[in-house]
Parts: sequence; structure tokens; C-alpha cells
Amino acid sequence: DAFVYTAERMGAGDIVPFAIKTIGRTTAAIKEDIRRDLALNPDVFMRHIETYKKEFFFNNPVPVKEGLRELLEYLRQGGYRLAVASSSPYGEILHNLRDAGVEDYFQAIVSGDMVKRSKPAPDPFALACEKLKTPPGRTLALEDSNNGIRSAHAAGLLPVMIPDMAP
Repeated sequence: DAFVYTAERMGAGDIVPFAIKTIGRTTAAIKEDIRRDLALNPDVFMRHIETYKKEFFFNNPVPVKEGLRELLEYLRQGGYRLAVASSSPYGEILHNLRDAGVEDYFQAIVSGDMVKRSKPAPDPFALACEKLKTPPGRTLALEDSNNGIRSAHAAGLLPVMIPDMAP
């Protein structure tokens, strides 16, 4: 929705296919994609995105997938260690976890600003495994993006796609 809002303001046309390709990428990587693929000013583009997100999250709670809390509780009861490996900035991740009421389920957070390379590179998941002290081959990655699946696979994790915007 933030990309559609921005595209309307910048005359970018149908932005949805581009937006889906950027899911799981860091802000810096998305800026490069905007410059290369859309030939638009990435700083202006991202300012519109941030304006939309601030307004949205001021007026709405963070959307939570059905079954998330039950899954997290099941995993906690089973003694599993959990991490978030996201390309989003740390503050945004923390806000979302707190707003959704699930922050306490996670022992580690990896944000896009903690790694050199964005998804689909393995860096975010490799760092998450390091923080959790778990071997990648025995670590499950639940992902909602193609870039995330590629990243988890490249890091040696067992990736599982949770359909969302990307089928």
C-alpha cells in the first residue's frame, strides 16, 4: 500500500510487481532498485513510503497473521529459540513486535542495518544463527518473501514459505 501511495504521487504507474520484488530487502538495496529500475529519485520515493507508514501505524495496529501467537506459544513450550531476521531497520522491527505483543517470544533480532548484504544474500540468517547459537542445517526459517527464501537457503537453513503478498 505504501508503494502504491508513493507511485501515485510520483507518477510511477503500476508499482505492485516492483514492490513485491523488494520484499525482504534493506532500505539501501531498495533505493538502488528504485534508481536502477524506476529511474526515480530514491530519497524522495522513500520519504513518501515513510510518510505513509508513519500515518498508517499511527492509526492502525500492526497486522498479525492468524495463528501467529499460537505458533509462537507452541514453539516456546517446545523450548525452541527464536529470532527475527528482517531487512527492516531495528527500530521498526522492535515497534512492530511490541505493538503485536510478541516481543518476548524472541531471543534475538537481526535487522537490515546489522548486516553488510541484504536478502537474498545469506547474511541476515547467518547472523541470526550466530546469535541463537544454532547450526544453520538444524534451523527453520519461516519467510514471506522470495528474497527471504533465497537468503535462508543460501545460509543453509531449512526455509518454509508463508504466503503473503508474494505467492
